[in-house]
Amino acid sequence: MMITDVLPKSALVCASVDGKPVISENGQIRFAFEGNANQAANLERYYERCQCAAGRLASRSPSIAYGSAPSEDLKPVARIHLLSFVFTEILDQEALEEWSGEKIADFLPPSKIETPTQDPDILKQLCELPMKPLTEGARGVYAWSLLDGTILTMEAPDKKLTAWRPGDAGLRSILERSGLGLEDRMKMIP
Repeated sequence: MMITDVLPKSALVCASVDGKPVISENGQIRFAFEGNANQAANLERYYERCQCAAGRLASRSPSIAYGSAPSEDLKPVARIHLLSFVFTEILDQEALEEWSGEKIADFLPPSKIETPTQDPDILKQLCELPMKPLTEGARGVYAWSLLDGTILTMEAPDKKLTAWRPGDAGLRSILERSGLGLEDRMKMIP
């Protein structure tokens, strides 16, 4: 039995160790959640609710949006990185889409993209997904992060858009040239 009221389509985020949810001494999994009970405009999409719940869990913010439940009452459907708030793995696409009411393809890029790439067909698909700015061109480099940690960059003078995955050769140096601080670079998934 879950010890809290959780709205349908809520995001629940718990801590994990080695990919497994942390279970408390009483056999419960504690989690932060976000269901957008107040209908905030910035929490309409499932990924937004996931980022909010992950931020709440990571910062231990005071809130009534914490709960606990036995592990058999919960099913992990995805993993999210608690420093960068990006999805690192989808564990059960069908269950996630059914619960959230959204298609994963509407907020995450396909997992099988060869990077780095400047392929216009791939970049067009990626540019239609939600992203957040990392740098805004102060040093001639623009950079954006997608919700799976994929990075898009555009650098003067050629202004060609490139998609990178963390760990790609060349990404580190372009991010250093961009002026993105070390703390922000360290939050990116290796």
